[in-house]
Amino acid sequence: MPELPQGPQLPKGVVVGYDGTLSADSAVRWAAAEAARRGRPLTVVHAADYALIPGPMGAPPYRPDLAEKSAARIVSAGIEVAKSEFPDVEVAGRTVIAGVTQTLVDLSRDADLLVVGSHGHSEVGAVLLGSVALTATAHAHCPVVVVRDGAALPGPEHPVVVGTDGSDSCTQAVRFAADQAAERGAALTIVAVSPTIGSPVWTEAVGLSLEAGGRVEFQKIMTAEAHETVSAAAQLVRTTHPALPITERIIEGRAADGLVEAARGAGLLVVGSRGRGAFTGLLLGSVGHGCLLRATCPVAIVR
Repeated sequence: MPELPQGPQLPKGVVVGYDGTLSADSAVRWAAAEAARRGRPLTVVHAADYALIPGPMGAPPYRPDLAEKSAARIVSAGIEVAKSEFPDVEVAGRTVIAGVTQTLVDLSRDADLLVVGSHGHSEVGAVLLGSVALTATAHAHCPVVVVRDGAALPGPEHPVVVGTDGSDSCTQAVRFAADQAAERGAALTIVAVSPTIGSPVWTEAVGLSLEAGGRVEFQKIMTAEAHETVSAAAQLVRTTHPALPITERIIEGRAADGLVEAARGAGLLVVGSRGRGAFTGLLLGSVGHGCLLRATCPVAIVR
């Protein structure tokens, strides 16, 4: 069995949460591919608060010895999944008998990237459920990738899609997406969303008496700004990845709807953790959550 480090420090690299489910298997494969691409170590982590799980009638609710053995076995299975796909990647395991979400957030402080499954369920209790993935993306200290069952990797047939509204958070997301696309041989699609009349952004603009004197004027303003935002992001990418194929897209409507639709068939959808807010805000936290819940491809949340 691979050594399971028990100390608080982990090697800087890619960290993946694992609970033995199909969703977790997909997350480990995605994380192993990313660790191989970066030339960084991979740490497979199993975290579960076994103390909260009741035992059989008349038995103690918590057996530390059994919990440790079960956790170590699960982590070993995750390591085997990673090594079967990428045998040259340096892989270690870590068991943490504690709350899942807080463990992942704590480990993200020293990680380059955190990867989790979209949902899961271990033999002894709920681990890496959808709510955990959402909370981890909201509070992690590094970029987080949430992977669904059977997710495809970015590549020639599966482009990387990134949403932007010109904010600092989205600029970091664009850089992350460009690196992913360039190093995985995928094309990059940069998307900006132009809110339509009647959307929450439009309603707020009218309520605040901002620059929206009429229906035509508002839509022109929004569309022009979206084009400027996408063009600026594409220009930024071309300075670092001049050979990368780039598609610029403007989608009218709600941000989450547009990004989810644009990412159909993609290998990765990248969004910032939050946008500019108010009249021009597009990639707010709620939009990121909407993408996480509904996108059919892996989703990266970049701070």
